[in-house]
Amino acid sequence: FCTKSTWHEEVFNGFAFGELTPCFIDVVILTVISVVFYIFCAIRLGQLLSTRNGKVRLRSRWVHVLKMVAAVCSVALPVLRLNVKLSGSDASPYGPGTPPFQIVSMVAEALAWLLATVVLAFEYRATVTTHGNWILRFLFLFMLSGHIVKLDFLILLYRQPGASYNYYFYLYLVNFGTVAFNALLAMVYWPRDYITVAYEPIPISDPHASKGRGGAEADDVCPEHRAGPVATLFFTWMNPLIKSGYKSPVTDDDVWSLAPPDRAESLEERFYRHWNKELLLRPRRQNAGSAKGAAGAAAGDGKNNKKKVNKDKNGPSLLRALRRTFGWRFLLGGFIKLLNDASQFVGPLMLQRLIRYVSDPDAPVYQGYLFATVIFLGQFFGALAECQYFQIVMRVGMQVRSTLTQAVFRKSSTLTHEGRRDKSSGKIANLISADCENLLMVCQNLHVMWSSPLRIIISIYMLYSVLQWAAFVSLGVLLIMIPVQKVVVGKAATLLKGALKATDERVKLVNEVMASMNVVKCYAWENSLVRRIGEVRAGELSWLRKSQILKSFNFSLISTIPILVTVVTFGVFVAAGNELTAEIAFTALSLFGVLRMPLFMLPQVISQYI
Repeated sequence: FCTKSTWHEEVFNGFAFGELTPCFIDVVILTVISVVFYIFCAIRLGQLLSTRNGKVRLRSRWVHVLKMVAAVCSVALPVLRLNVKLSGSDASPYGPGTPPFQIVSMVAEALAWLLATVVLAFEYRATVTTHGNWILRFLFLFMLSGHIVKLDFLILLYRQPGASYNYYFYLYLVNFGTVAFNALLAMVYWPRDYITVAYEPIPISDPHASKGRGGAEADDVCPEHRAGPVATLFFTWMNPLIKSGYKSPVTDDDVWSLAPPDRAESLEERFYRHWNKELLLRPRRQNAGSAKGAAGAAAGDGKNNKKKVNKDKNGPSLLRALRRTFGWRFLLGGFIKLLNDASQFVGPLMLQRLIRYVSDPDAPVYQGYLFATVIFLGQFFGALAECQYFQIVMRVGMQVRSTLTQAVFRKSSTLTHEGRRDKSSGKIANLISADCENLLMVCQNLHVMWSSPLRIIISIYMLYSVLQWAAFVSLGVLLIMIPVQKVVVGKAATLLKGALKATDERVKLVNEVMASMNVVKCYAWENSLVRRIGEVRAGELSWLRKSQILKSFNFSLISTIPILVTVVTFGVFVAAGNELTAEIAFTALSLFGVLRMPLFMLPQVISQYI
């Protein structure tokens, strides 16, 4: 199939053109990419033909027409290349005839772009689904990555002695240009997978949906959701607001309105769609649990099965509903957090090599520039990833708080008189002010629970390669601080519960007084009730004061841990008779700098969750 020849064995066995043979490039890379094209284009066509998804109308069509023209060119160019091969105009190193793998690769690519053109034609119609806009953008970039490998091979091939650039090579360059142009449009023109100002909503049942165009402008909507990848990465979509704030104080009129995906009504609709599914699945889970319990009792171990069948597990789960509503974006934040953590270790690794380079007078100059550049790029991309991570998790936290606050208000407005007996106004106020706020903090810091231990383990391993056994002293200090943190956090949790209980009692008492103001005025109970409310408030402030004092002590303790770890580790290393050189000291200090943030954040996050 790959048509091995003497030329192939002599040239490619010597890796003159890299470790990838032309058959591997055309079949395993380009043809597999074409197969991925078929799968994802079929998924996208299914979305476009489905009537269940929301429909929108393209407002700006000339860019879409440009994409369709480029896709048609990408269909024609592989056909032209195949024609050149079959006609014998290109002198092949494989001898007479065209190798089968080249025919398969070019035919598969032409069909892939033909299918992409069909998808673009359906997207050009007025009724376009808002979900799945990322599919073709991903495919164009994926195809470009394969053609970069192919182009690198062809350049090496035609630079060989006796070879000359011919018609086939220039035709492939044009083909590569069309693929790159499609990928560039995918980066620049990238509508999101929900309704923004680039789209205009139209009714699904509108029989004239494919005939209209325009719609009202939405310039006051936050431009983040119509910004491209570069603007999103560097937050340049905020430049108009920053310029406005530089010239004059920012007012409410200068701030954009929320985009539809961030609005409360949109979040509520998404959440209740998944919450209603939980309510519908509750009878099925209860029936399944009852059946398992009956089967276990009949088999003689009904007692054990009774423990396994928990009523709470059979009921609707708020966590599952929130995970299905906001889970994918939250997981994206975790992936970006992982990239940020990886970038933190680039500096210590390259700093050690840079110091070693400075101490070696015979080292080539380019190594110094290389190490310095890698350190800069590591910090640069780490900062970008950190900003994107905080942007994502803070947005998810705000969305969760907004959704749950709305859900609490909705539930409290539908409670019966009997239901309100156990749900006082104080408890409802605590749910909104305290519990929803705590969930906001949890969303912002939940990734720290796995990120901090990972960074601590990797940092200690790298410190061991620098400081040997003295590095485990830092681990010992951390283990010693765990019981101390446990006691402090347990006491803080007790104080917090007491403060919340006192707040609930105060709010309940104030509401009762306000509701019975006529009786209070009639019997002149103002002074006594004011004293009573003041006593309850004083008790509440006492709990809050103790909680703040303990929180300050815990904060001081957490801030001291990284410094204590550094001093003790260096002290043990020198006391063991080792020499503390510049390479060891600066590399270890940079690793301690990486270790500082997880040592600071992990106890705080644990105390928040407890």
